[in-house]
Amino acid sequence: IIIHGTNGLFGHCDGATIENIHVKGVIESSSGTEVGDYGISLGGICDFARNTTFSHCTNNCIVIQNSSESGITGVGGILGSGVNCIIDSCSNYGRVTVQHSMSAGGIAGTLTGINTVNFCYNVANVTNYFYTGGIVGYASSSEQTVTIGATSVNETGGLIQLVKSSNEYSAAGGIIGFGRNVVFRSNSDYANKASIGGASD
Repeated sequence: IIIHGTNGLFGHCDGATIENIHVKGVIESSSGTEVGDYGISLGGICDFARNTTFSHCTNNCIVIQNSSESGITGVGGILGSGVNCIIDSCSNYGRVTVQHSMSAGGIAGTLTGINTVNFCYNVANVTNYFYTGGIVGYASSSEQTVTIGATSVNETGGLIQLVKSSNEYSAAGGIIGFGRNVVFRSNSDYANKASIGGASD
């Protein structure tokens, strides 16, 4: 599927199963999809999702979020922001470039609630001002219910870069930018990180 537009293939998914979707092209936006208290999100496959499973999906779109306004919560190659989602066997080849977002990741920008990311990899550059990760930019849960397993930032690519690192909310890492109550299993990080490093509670 070829995309040349301002939003991901899906804007808002709830209770969906998305399988074997492959997109390429360019997504460039000064906003994204806005969902209540979750703010504005932008993703190659889906902007915002809740209770949704992504399986065997590939993003080859360049994803550019070029707004300087606040309120952008997550930008990702597969998913912008997710709540209680499963992302399995998905890959990102498209550069993710963000001017002003709380988080950006090769696979997902922001994950909250009960989420699992398994067997995913990113080979593209991710650039942001705040939380930045090769796989996930920001993941947080009230319990240890975010699991990231068997993911990889491929050794042939993946520059994980903070444009500036003076902000107290800035952190970057090959797998995750910031994580709270996250379980990691068998992850590989070959990324080049021009950043201040990741943060995890």
